[in-house]
Amino acid sequence: MPQTCEEVKGKLRRILSDVDAVACTTDLWTSSRTQALYLTVTAHFVVGVEMRTAVLDTKPLPQQHTAQSIADVVQEILMAYDVQHKVVCFVTDNGANVKAALRIMGYRHVPYTAHTINVLVKEAPKAAVAIMAAFVKVKNIVTYFR
Repeated sequence: MPQTCEEVKGKLRRILSDVDAVACTTDLWTSSRTQALYLTVTAHFVVGVEMRTAVLDTKPLPQQHTAQSIADVVQEILMAYDVQHKVVCFVTDNGANVKAALRIMGYRHVPYTAHTINVLVKEAPKAAVAIMAAFVKVKNIVTYFR
């Protein structure tokens, strides 16, 4: 298995060596079995006229998942494929530590819009309740002084 994995990585390195630009996605996720935190970097690129996608690597993150530790892991993955100078942007969720890691590395961040919409949809009812409670309080104050 390790030999096959290295063969696949070598083939991907050769393909990426001929690519001019790479867009990446990255996400942090927790194993439901071990509760360990992992980071995955996926590359998106064009070969000829065909869009291609390849998972570059998944690596564990240290206990302290600071912006610097995330930047270190992402940079290690990109350097393994020699694409660090070809990255045009990273698409991620809006995690502050991931965005800060991208700033450290000097990469452009593009928010994953579907994730942002999902968060808004989940949080909107909570915000609506708080707004309505404030509205009722203001209305009661105005009524009292009339």
